[in-house]
Amino acid sequence: MASFTQALIDARRSSRPFVAGTNAPKSRAEAFQVSAEVAASLKAQVIGWKAGYSPDKIPTSSPMFLAGLRESGTQWRLAPAMPLIPEVEIAIRLNRDLPLRPAKPYTREDILDATAEIMIGFELIERRLDRTTPPPFFATLSDDQGNAGFVVGQSQTIFRQITLSDLQCRFWVDGELNTDRKGGHSMGDPLLPAVDWANGQDDQLGGLRAGHIITTGSLTPTLQLTAPGRLEGELEALGRVVMDLTL
Repeated sequence: MASFTQALIDARRSSRPFVAGTNAPKSRAEAFQVSAEVAASLKAQVIGWKAGYSPDKIPTSSPMFLAGLRESGTQWRLAPAMPLIPEVEIAIRLNRDLPLRPAKPYTREDILDATAEIMIGFELIERRLDRTTPPPFFATLSDDQGNAGFVVGQSQTIFRQITLSDLQCRFWVDGELNTDRKGGHSMGDPLLPAVDWANGQDDQLGGLRAGHIITTGSLTPTLQLTAPGRLEGELEALGRVVMDLTL
């Protein structure tokens, strides 16, 4: 597994994908171990998590790093060998630590109580694993599910009256409307992945901490971009997020 870990580190540094091969992680624990080893090698500071689920519907999450955190209006340089996948997402920022507590599982209300703000953002995905043959899930998990960065958009600190599952979502690419629909989250309620991960934390990077961002999954269809242009996202009641892709 060490050679896979090194290949993943090299792919992050060179922005060139590689084939997972037979030495990829073969379990959830191994995948999280690789993720932690890559973070340590890169001296990457965890600033958040992308919450979601494995193919068998087990809650899972991957770290997001300070080096990839940007504010709305940023420029992002495209990697020639890696198309960028931008996803309009709803994210929360925690106001306190949320340690795993099996004896008293967190509820949706607990997560809201621990939320300082709810925001719109772009999660940015670069597939560092070659997709000619789809890699196994644990290989993808070890690669932090492709997370390359997160762009923070506008937010609300008064949010309990907002029905997050039914917000109008609009997404433009270079001025052309790509998405215009209500909702769009695969779970209906975008907070469910955050709740489920809070109750299923088994990462090797310290878990959910005050100030961390939890992004909760795409509201827009998968779109691979290789050319410069402006990306704009808008969520009813939350606001907008904007970024420019460059070469």
